[in-house]
Amino acid sequence: MEGSRGRLPACSCRSRASFTLQPACARLRVRNIAPSGDTVRGTAARSGRRSGRGSVTDTSDTRPVEGEAQAPRRSLLRRVTRYIPLIAPVLLWAVPCWVLLHAGQHWPLPVSLAGTALFALGLVSMPLAMARGHGRRQQDRAAIVGDTLLGASWVLFTWSVLLGVLLRLALTLAGVGEGQDRARIVAWAVLGVSAALLAWGYAEARRVPRVRRVDVRLPRLGAGLDGLRVVLVTDTHYGPLDRARWSERVCETVNTLE
Repeated sequence: MEGSRGRLPACSCRSRASFTLQPACARLRVRNIAPSGDTVRGTAARSGRRSGRGSVTDTSDTRPVEGEAQAPRRSLLRRVTRYIPLIAPVLLWAVPCWVLLHAGQHWPLPVSLAGTALFALGLVSMPLAMARGHGRRQQDRAAIVGDTLLGASWVLFTWSVLLGVLLRLALTLAGVGEGQDRARIVAWAVLGVSAALLAWGYAEARRVPRVRRVDVRLPRLGAGLDGLRVVLVTDTHYGPLDRARWSERVCETVNTLE
C-alpha cells in the first residue's frame, strides 16, 4: 500500500504535466498547418497578444499583379481575333453587295436577286478555292479562282467604302438628283473604278518587270570588284497563272542585259 501510495503522486504529476502540454502542442500544430496565409497571420497575432511577446506585422503585398489585371483584356482580345477569319470574308462581300444593290438604287427585282446571288456565290467560293489552291493539295486552278476572287472583293470593298461615303456626301452637298439617282451614280462609279483597276493590275502582273538601273557606291569595296554587276529580281509574285512561261520571259530579259 505504501508503494502504491508513493507511486500515485508521481503518476498524478506526470498526468498533470501531460495535460498541460497537450493543448499547447495541439495549438502549435494547428497553426503550422493552416491552409491559408490569412489564417496563419491571425493565429500568430493572437498568440503574440496572449503570450505578451508582441504581435506579428503583415508584410505581404496583397495588391493584384499587373499581369493578372491584364489577363481578362488579353482573353477578350483573343476571343475577338479568333473570329476575324470568319468576319473578314463576310465584310469583303457584304459591303459591296449593299453599296451596289441595296443602298437605295431600287434596281429591278431580277437585277437585285441576280447580283445578291453572285455575291453570295463569291463569299462561299473564295475560302473553298483558297483552301484547295494553297492548302495541301496545291491545285493551280483552285488557286487562280481563289486569288482572283480575293483581289476582286478587296478592290470592290475598298472603293465601296470610299465612294459610298465620300462621293455620296459630295453629291448630297451639291444637290445632285434624288436619293435613288445618287445611289445609282455611286454604284456605277464603284463598278467603273474597280473594273479599271482590276484590268490594270492584271496587265501589270502578266508583264515582265521593268528594268531599272541603279549605281550603288560602297566606300569599303575592294578595287577588284569595281564595276561588278548584280541583277536583283524583285516583286515577282510567282503564282499559278502561267508561271513557267512568265519565268522564261524574265530569264530571257535578264540574259539580254549588258
